[in-house]
Amino acid sequence: MSDREQVRDSVGAFTRFLLDIDALATSNERDCFSTTFCIAHSMGNYLLRKGLEYLSDQLGSPTGRKLFDETLMMAPDIAAHDIESNGKGRYIASFSRRVHVYFSKHDAVLTASNAKRFGANRLGRHGP
Repeated sequence: MSDREQVRDSVGAFTRFLLDIDALATSNERDCFSTTFCIAHSMGNYLLRKGLEYLSDQLGSPTGRKLFDETLMMAPDIAAHDIESNGKGRYIASFSRRVHVYFSKHDAVLTASNAKRFGANRLGRHGP
């Protein structure tokens, strides 16, 4: 089973987890100041992208409080164009107050992923 297939099999459970986090933060919003951070590495960014895409289908675009205060995308193995305003990963910015992308043009693994994905530049290698 490929990494992407494993992510697709996990996205339902991950989306339920995100809904639980949102419900907890919403229920405690008045009584307790809380912050939520998300750190995703490599293919975890693909899971994050898919999970937030599904979450937006259920909740719509967030208004007011964001799900994450900070989202850190470490060597993300998603297409660089995904985080553009009309890209598949636009929900990452919609559900986050701040998004940071850490990338390296010297990442050999993402070079291989780039070739495997038919030349689509990987965000973790080429940056935004």
